[in-house]
Amino acid sequence: MMIQHPFFVFLFFLSTSWFHPLLAQKLDKEQLLRKTNADPTALFIINGLPFDDSESAVIQLKLDSIDPAKAVSIEVLKTEKSTILRKDLIIINYAVQLSLERVQSLLSEIIPKFKDTYYGFSSHIYTDAQDPVLYIDGHKIHHTETKKAINTLSSSNQIAYIFEKKGEQSIELYGQNAKNGVVLIWTKDKL
Repeated sequence: MMIQHPFFVFLFFLSTSWFHPLLAQKLDKEQLLRKTNADPTALFIINGLPFDDSESAVIQLKLDSIDPAKAVSIEVLKTEKSTILRKDLIIINYAVQLSLERVQSLLSEIIPKFKDTYYGFSSHIYTDAQDPVLYIDGHKIHHTETKKAINTLSSSNQIAYIFEKKGEQSIELYGQNAKNGVVLIWTKDKL
């Protein structure tokens, strides 16, 4: 007997170098529902806080407060109506100031992932690359400079927010190293 997974996942992973049409302007609840084909009674989870469809005005106020350039992900989980969870989920994450302890904890997980060694500033293709793609304040960091950039930021205590999307991401959008994930960092002066 084959069991089907109850969710179909649509993921929009955002940075300033690739701006999804949903975020060309301020986030709008009705537009999100329409563009993602989500159920109108979808449960919104915004930076970990759930909002039911009965809180429509509150959801829109929260969406209005989000700077589209700071949105890091929008995930739409579509449910089959036969499952226990009968509502689609729209999960939105955006950059906010994290505590110093949280930043240090995330850095201790992320820094070891940048282990490739490059000699000089070359645009050659490194087919065995292990480093994820790195964005700092919305700008893609060249693969030969990622280790230096992340070490400089971590020692200067300037990191405000870190978001890591693990696993393979869109190579078409982020380049070859996206097969190793994407790391987004915002500094204190840009957040």
